[in-house]
Amino acid sequence: MAVSIGTLSYAAAAAAYCFLSVLLITSWRGRLPGALLAIASVLTAAWAAAMAYQAASNEAWKLPGELLEIAHKAAWFAFLFVLLGYARQASRPVDTALRRIAVITFGACLAVAMLTIALRVPADSAMLRELRFSTAIVAPGLLALVGMLLVEHLYRNTNPQQRWSLKFLCLGLGAYFAFDFYLFSDAMLFRRVNPDIWTARGAVIATIAPLLAVSAARNPTWSLDVFVSRQFVFHSTTLLGAAAYLLVMATAGYYIRYFGGSWGGLLQVTFLFGAGVLLVL
Repeated sequence: MAVSIGTLSYAAAAAAYCFLSVLLITSWRGRLPGALLAIASVLTAAWAAAMAYQAASNEAWKLPGELLEIAHKAAWFAFLFVLLGYARQASRPVDTALRRIAVITFGACLAVAMLTIALRVPADSAMLRELRFSTAIVAPGLLALVGMLLVEHLYRNTNPQQRWSLKFLCLGLGAYFAFDFYLFSDAMLFRRVNPDIWTARGAVIATIAPLLAVSAARNPTWSLDVFVSRQFVFHSTTLLGAAAYLLVMATAGYYIRYFGGSWGGLLQVTFLFGAGVLLVL
């Protein structure tokens, strides 16, 4: 049986975060940020593996996948809250507002998880199906919005001289949460999950793993003795840039084919070949 693109996409994400998890766990030196980063990476790997299984079995929104969706985002929230607490510690030694927001956020994650389990009752009705769909779509979209807000606040509350060390972390997680927000906003608007966006999600998340590794290497205060060579950073950045470039070119090629009528296929292949040659040059 042929393996679907979605399966490969999420399997790549699972492999990337398994590798990152091993790197983080073996490099951990005992501090809380490093532990939370490793936990978030492990849960992301487990979630991506569950999504790969769903793509292979053509069954969406299985309970383990839904719960891991919430769990891995909650783990990233915990990591971001801890970093945000460190960033604001200098000006506000006791930041009760941040603690309240953290409690509310994790309480909401727990409530969504319990609601997800409760809606898995054997009974079936139109209202129950609507509630299941809304929970599986609206909740992850709102969690993605929370993630974007946390990334923004972390970057804004970090000392300008120290933002260099968090640049790749904020870029990677910000892009991930923004992509998720786009995916689930589109699903809420059209009442269905776009299969192309959902399939690309795994590959998008996989490309973020090198950025997180670079951030860990730049922040020894997280108690992670991670070494990432300059060659690795250079080649990873080049690869990500090339992938983004080809994605843009493929999109342009699609529209050429779509609007080009009978000449569309020829124009698409020619255009993509020219784009590839230009990239090599």
